[in-house]
Order: sequence, then structure tokens, then C-alpha cells
Amino acid sequence: MSDIAELDTPAVLIDLDRVEANLKRVQDYADAHGLKLRPHIKTHKLPCFAKRAIELGAVGITVQKLGRSRSDGRCRHHRNLPAL
Repeated sequence: MSDIAELDTPAVLIDLDRVEANLKRVQDYADAHGLKLRPHIKTHKLPCFAKRAIELGAVGITVQKLGRSRSDGRCRHHRNLPAL
């Protein structure tokens, strides 16, 4: 498909280059300021983005409920932190 007008709507479109740039930008900021980044999964709810954030240097991921994050398969990671 080469024309956005051909998409059935509603449709979710993700600019992966922009996602990568945003993940890097926030991690670079955290690194430059001596902060330990632990982004909240609710901003995207995509395990692949959470994994990439950790690969870039995040110390873990914040989740609303630890049990739910494990049960529904989102971001199974030993560095999950439940939000209080």
C-alpha cells in the first residue's frame, strides 16, 4: 500500500523512526542529568517499545499493576515497578 488514503479507518500508524528518536532523546536527557529512567508502559502499551527503552539504558519499566502486566503479557521484565 503506497497511499495513506487507501487505509481502512480507524487505523493506527506508528512512525518507527520517530519512536526511536524519542526513546533516544529521553534516555540521552536522563543520562546527561544523572537520572535513572523508568518509563511508564501506559504511554504506549507495547512491549517492543519497553524492551527498546531498556536496551537504550532505562533501568526498568513502571506498570500500573504488576500482576496485570505479567498476566496479559505486556512487558514481562524483572525490572517492572508498580506505580503507587
